[in-house]
Amino acid sequence: MDDALGVIEFSSIPAGYKIYNRILKDVYLNVYQDQIIAPGRFIIMIEGSYAGVNHAVEYAVNTGSNGILDYALIGNLHQELSGKLRGSKSPQRELTDLGLIETWTVCSGIELANTLLHGTAVNLVNINYDVQMHGKCLLSFAGSISSIQAALELAGEGELISNPVESVFCSIAGDLENN
Repeated sequence: MDDALGVIEFSSIPAGYKIYNRILKDVYLNVYQDQIIAPGRFIIMIEGSYAGVNHAVEYAVNTGSNGILDYALIGNLHQELSGKLRGSKSPQRELTDLGLIETWTVCSGIELANTLLHGTAVNLVNINYDVQMHGKCLLSFAGSISSIQAALELAGEGELISNPVESVFCSIAGDLENN
């Protein structure tokens, strides 16, 4: 597959829009999302050919290095993650175990989610980076205890909630439903 996802996280909203405008004029890309994710922070997610997305990310990094907080170029985006980023809802399923990982940037959260989905047997419950997260990203994923532990080991951090009470999961899911 020659498609890629580019994620560029800006520490300046005006700088982000300026570079975003230039990218859209130079390269034909599909826009996954563009949104303010925290006070003073803006993110764009673009998809297209690997070469086009790579060109856009390189342009942003070389042009707006002072205003860029983080960036990612993902060439093999997992279908489950793609659906979550597009806002599709997962079918409700009974959860016996839940893993939670919080990252400092949205870019690192998306990259980590893709790695976990490709490298372990977990399912992505949700990915949250709404403005209430203040620029952080929260991944929640489900599976067997062994698959969640494998995901947490691969990530190097996180929390396992074994047999979450329904109200605890509903509280977490309620916070995550907005994304």
